[in-house]
Amino acid sequence: MAKIADDTKAADLSVLHVEPLVSWCSYMVLCSVMSRPQLLAVLGRMEDAAQQSFNRTKQNSAGSSQWEVLDFGDVVVHVFTGEQREHYDIDSFYAAAEEVPLPFLGEEEAGSSSSGSGREEAFELDSSSSGGLGRSAPVWSKNL
Repeated sequence: MAKIADDTKAADLSVLHVEPLVSWCSYMVLCSVMSRPQLLAVLGRMEDAAQQSFNRTKQNSAGSSQWEVLDFGDVVVHVFTGEQREHYDIDSFYAAAEEVPLPFLGEEEAGSSSSGSGREEAFELDSSSSGGLGRSAPVWSKNL
């Protein structure tokens, strides 16, 4: 999901491991977009990829907000306009979460993310997970 956000030119991309902090998901993907059309493009590509590659469907539907959430069970994706992300400051709310390194981000991009960690490992959806969205089948696996 993070790679799709990057491919659609979303900004301030981060993936947070929130499982130690919350009970409803393991990871959150956060990204900012410049406009509603870009927001819809990011959402559409993520929905398509989850369905085609992993037989995952979202548990909610997009509304008309400048902040949309895709809920895939263990993975929750937040796509905001910059104004909404700044206003609600969800990054600070989950400041205790560990940020997952995204190796496809270059040094320049990694420095502009909310934490700027730039570590060299990745997490991605695991297609071997069961088709359900329950917490018993994690959908993220470490890809070294």
